[in-house]
Amino acid sequence: MLATTKHETANTMLPIEEYGKGQSRPYGEEISVKDKNGKTYKNKYYGRGYVQLTWEHNYKSMSENLKMGEDLYIYPEKALEESTAYKIMSYGMRHGSFTTRNLSQYINGDFFDYVNARRIINGTDLAQKIANYASEIEVLLRLSRAKLLRTEESFNCTTLSRVCIA
Repeated sequence: MLATTKHETANTMLPIEEYGKGQSRPYGEEISVKDKNGKTYKNKYYGRGYVQLTWEHNYKSMSENLKMGEDLYIYPEKALEESTAYKIMSYGMRHGSFTTRNLSQYINGDFFDYVNARRIINGTDLAQKIANYASEIEVLLRLSRAKLLRTEESFNCTTLSRVCIA
């Protein structure tokens, strides 16, 4: 999730709007939607958040799945709120909401396939690059945990991860 966030947010690690806001893409076109009271809104459902949620039906579905009523559907800019962006990413990646593939298919116990885990979000575009981010982040997290060891204890770098930068 962290590696995906790094990539999808252009290294900001903050929920962002898609560059170009869906310009020249069908999901970036303004459409009219109505709330439950019949009020009409003009919305564009371009990418927003940590994982760049796109398309009207995805905003509507995610709004329902996250028990937000129709808020995310009617107000798509809510995908830019950090807590909402996290919930979208977490729910979507765990439940296969984006491509029908989910985290447990690629990361489960001692098994992890960071390259193919990209399929959870968007096929295999830049999969190796994002997998490299994931490996680096994993090492950093493991090293930060190792720092909790008493200073007189030593640790073997190879036990921390498949990759070691120490």
